[in-house]
Amino acid sequence: MPSASFSIRTFSYNPSWQGPLTNGISNWNGTATPAAIGTLSNSRNTLTATSYSDTWYGLFTSSGPRDSSRTFTIKLNSRTIARDATNFSNMVTRVFSHELGHGLSMADNPSTSSSSIMKYTAWSTLVKPTAYDIAEVNRIY
Repeated sequence: MPSASFSIRTFSYNPSWQGPLTNGISNWNGTATPAAIGTLSNSRNTLTATSYSDTWYGLFTSSGPRDSSRTFTIKLNSRTIARDATNFSNMVTRVFSHELGHGLSMADNPSTSSSSIMKYTAWSTLVKPTAYDIAEVNRIY
């Protein structure tokens, strides 16, 4: 059984990144779901925000079974985010919230007509999980 409670290794970035990243966690923890995301200095799950030559904004890579023993890394591509953001803070929050959705066992581009933070078509508009995302997490857990 997957777990909606997990931690990410404590991270520290400059204020233009730190606030939006903290908002990404708060956006999930503030939903009516069992999501409980925290930061711990010894967490095996990691976040890295740096410049990558790839074209993606964020990348979630997991290892292990889809249960509480699974570990993951989240990479945020500062190059593409800075290049394409019309509102930098919102873009960082949006991409991180999307990647955290993967930590909650959500898939990319769900086949729904509803708005979802997991859809690529919403990169510039959503910063918080939607009603669809909340229902999906509650369905999983």
